[in-house]
Amino acid sequence: MLAVLTTATWLTASSSQAQAPAARKGGVLRVALIGEPPTLDAHATTAVITREIVVNMYEGLFALDAKYQPVPLLAERAETLDGGKRYLVHLRNNVKFHNGKTLGAADVVASLKRWGAVASPGKSVFKNVGSVEAKGPLSVEIRLKEPSSALLTILAQVDSAAVIYPKEIVDATGEGQLKEYIGTGPFKFVEHRPDRHIKLARFDGYAARS
Repeated sequence: MLAVLTTATWLTASSSQAQAPAARKGGVLRVALIGEPPTLDAHATTAVITREIVVNMYEGLFALDAKYQPVPLLAERAETLDGGKRYLVHLRNNVKFHNGKTLGAADVVASLKRWGAVASPGKSVFKNVGSVEAKGPLSVEIRLKEPSSALLTILAQVDSAAVIYPKEIVDATGEGQLKEYIGTGPFKFVEHRPDRHIKLARFDGYAARS
């Protein structure tokens, strides 16, 4: 099984130069995988082989920095309220999904609720979740039953797979297997030929966190 990433960013530089490598676009990266992923639905599996592929396709609200602290990714910022019983997450503006749709609070609410119903880490977290609601087009409120200072860290961990999908795809799929693989990541899904290859392509509309 191969993972093929096209129009990736490569680093090139003359070996005789001490300056930092210059980046250029273009090319194909082929990566050999140890087997066939059970699914490309990040919520539906804890398989490492799936995670290694979809980390290029999907993103969550937060990520871990070099010191393993949660920092905003799709989120712009978050407010911790009521002593850690309520979190108000404000989303970045004009983030695009691979299908051209703009990310909004409804996508986050639908995705987090599905994550809580389908993903093993999500099920554990949602035992302490009272509600997840949109508070405007770009704000989401997460209410907990008991205070927790760990919520943002859990949402930021790659292993947690708390990724965000478009609401309409979540609504069409429910707790079943995804039929469309749409995210906000730097690479978009192109093709999966089982036991042969999975092809991703650079997403020109990617909104990198500045």
